[in-house]
Amino acid sequence: MAATCHRVFPALSAAVLATMVAAPCAAQAERTLVPYGAVGIEYQSNVFYLDSAQRAQTLTGSTQRDDIVVRERVGVDLRRRIGRQRLHSTIEGRRYDFMQFHQLDHDELLVALGMDWQLQHLFDGALDYRQERRIASFADRNSTALSIERERIGDARIGVSITPRWRLESTLRRRELRSPLPGFPELSLTETTLSPALRYEITELMKASLVPELQTGRFDGIPESQRFEQRGLGLRLDRAVGSVTRADAQLGYTQRKQKGDAATTVSGVTGALGLHRELTAKTTIDLALYRRVASYVGDASTTREIGGSAAVKWQATPKSALSLRYERTRGRLQQADVFAEGGGRRDNNTIASTQLSYQPLPWMVVALDGGYRQRDSTRSIDRFDGYIAAFEVQLRFD
Repeated sequence: MAATCHRVFPALSAAVLATMVAAPCAAQAERTLVPYGAVGIEYQSNVFYLDSAQRAQTLTGSTQRDDIVVRERVGVDLRRRIGRQRLHSTIEGRRYDFMQFHQLDHDELLVALGMDWQLQHLFDGALDYRQERRIASFADRNSTALSIERERIGDARIGVSITPRWRLESTLRRRELRSPLPGFPELSLTETTLSPALRYEITELMKASLVPELQTGRFDGIPESQRFEQRGLGLRLDRAVGSVTRADAQLGYTQRKQKGDAATTVSGVTGALGLHRELTAKTTIDLALYRRVASYVGDASTTREIGGSAAVKWQATPKSALSLRYERTRGRLQQADVFAEGGGRRDNNTIASTQLSYQPLPWMVVALDGGYRQRDSTRSIDRFDGYIAAFEVQLRFD
């Protein structure tokens, strides 16, 4: 597999770079082909998200937890419009080389396809498919071995304008994730979600929606496959204040039942609040609060989360920008029997990130990134903290 990856990435890189050379002429003709690439270097203070140097010594034979990573990515965006239909696709290859932990060197691949369609003025919708091969996060597993996970997501959405004020929107999503865990190399999660919504336009700037949801899924690759069914019902309100402020709120109730020998039920009030505001012509903020029930593949389990986030973007000049983001989440896991050692685990997660970017040329962006992540858990081996610092040069030929 590794040999195949080493052949695939250089071939993809050569193809995309060749496209970049030819891009200016093609872009002027149809403006549908957008090649891009980036190369960067990143420092990670805690590569494996371990709680201590002593645990690193136990797992790797060394107390070292930090490393420097050289990262490369190349890709092509293809966009085309045919009448009222819009087609878009992306293919992206990535390469990561670690200076110390060479066993973690790997390639990643992303393929995405989509179509936005419209039929007359009554019907519209979208079809999207995404497939990705990437490294599995060490935050979700107690291991220092390289694990590659594969995810496929398909979405189909259809909207029907019943009257000028009433609209029906329905979304169907299928997600398949294969994410190996130590001792469970075939662990996978499959979810199918149906979300029909009935929307009413109260005013031009305010809309209300009734949003039911049905999700079925299962965890496979563990001694006893875990199946679950999740049902929810919520009321959503979207409000715009002029062109500078948008707000949305959703309140509902969600219940998830896990079937089989380890039958359990997780239920409660769920919802979300969101606010987007343009403070000035150069500064925007985004605020969010949420309470949700979701799947956590790291323990083949269900998690109940409550949290919030805040983000600020400042476009200092037409060529430079600064963004900041902070998120805090509290979660409680309801573990499957196979992970009974950590049953009832509770986590407090903190994530902070910042990016400073400068565009010296129309097709070039230079970016400095920083980030911090910390988790406090009732299970001691799941506690960690670490930060990253990165420098990247991006090329994009729009």
